[in-house]
Amino acid sequence: MSKYFTVVAFLLFAFTAGFWVSEKFSKQAIVQAQSSGNNANIQKWEYCAVSPAKYANSNRTGVYWITYFKDSGVQVVEFEDAPTERNGPAKAIAKLGAEGWELVTEAPLDTRYAQLDALYFKRQKP
Repeated sequence: MSKYFTVVAFLLFAFTAGFWVSEKFSKQAIVQAQSSGNNANIQKWEYCAVSPAKYANSNRTGVYWITYFKDSGVQVVEFEDAPTERNGPAKAIAKLGAEGWELVTEAPLDTRYAQLDALYFKRQKP
C-alpha cells in the first residue's frame, strides 16, 4: 500500500511541477511574442495640413501654407499662385499627392493669427 501512495504522490508531484513549468514558459512566450510583435505591426504616420496663408494686417491672397507636423515642431512651406491663376491650393495638393500623402479630412487649423480652414493629409513613415 505504501508503494501505491508513493507512486500516486510522485505522479501528483510530477503533474503539478510539469503544469507549473509549462504555464510559466507559456506566459513568457506570450509576453515575448506580444512585445516583439507589437513593434512590427504598429503603423507610424506623419501628418500635414494645407491652408490659406494668413498674415497679420495683410490682405495678401493666392498664398497657401503646407504645415508639416513633426516631433520637433512645425515646418511651414509657402506656395503662391501668380495673380492671374485662380487654382487655390492646387499646387500644394499636387505636391503632396506626388509625395504619397493622402487626404484625411477638412477641419480648422489654429494659428498664431487666426483659425483657418485646412485640408489634413497623412502618409506612412518610412
